[in-house]
Amino acid sequence: MGTEAPLLELDTRKRIYQYIVSNPGAHLRKIARDLNMNLGVVEYHLRALERDDLVVGREEGRYRRFYAEGKVGSEDKKLLSLLRQEVPRRVILHILQEGEATAGELAEASGVSAGTLTFHLKKLKKAGAVEVEKRGRQRVVRLTDPRRVARLLIMYKESFTDTLVESFVSTWEELGLKFP
Repeated sequence: MGTEAPLLELDTRKRIYQYIVSNPGAHLRKIARDLNMNLGVVEYHLRALERDDLVVGREEGRYRRFYAEGKVGSEDKKLLSLLRQEVPRRVILHILQEGEATAGELAEASGVSAGTLTFHLKKLKKAGAVEVEKRGRQRVVRLTDPRRVARLLIMYKESFTDTLVESFVSTWEELGLKFP
């Protein structure tokens, strides 16, 4: 053909971009699965979107997560990445509901062993999502910014398929709570 179509005029690329705007922090396989597209096709278009600075990919653990450029701040990207993982999301939602929780309570509520919880708490602490305080023999965990967590859950509620997230957002909206 000689000339390439303008970047977002390609339907496939536009669908991928719109998906990332609505689902920040999604990884390649999730994007391909949710859009019912071939992995190679999605990968090709993601490279083009990154090359033209419309999306940014960040290596986070085992996944490369994608965000629309300029739509999500770097601190929110870290938190969204954690919220996309099942155990950290359960931990965060439990603390959000209770205000604070001991490590034992979090392990039970999350359905994981103490060792697994410790692994995830280290990730959450490193990302600045939680703070851990020693009280006697107990470790008490609190969110560093619960309002920011609530805001992200509400803003991107459609991108979470978790019933805990739906329940939290419904309660928040029923109470008519607002952000400062």
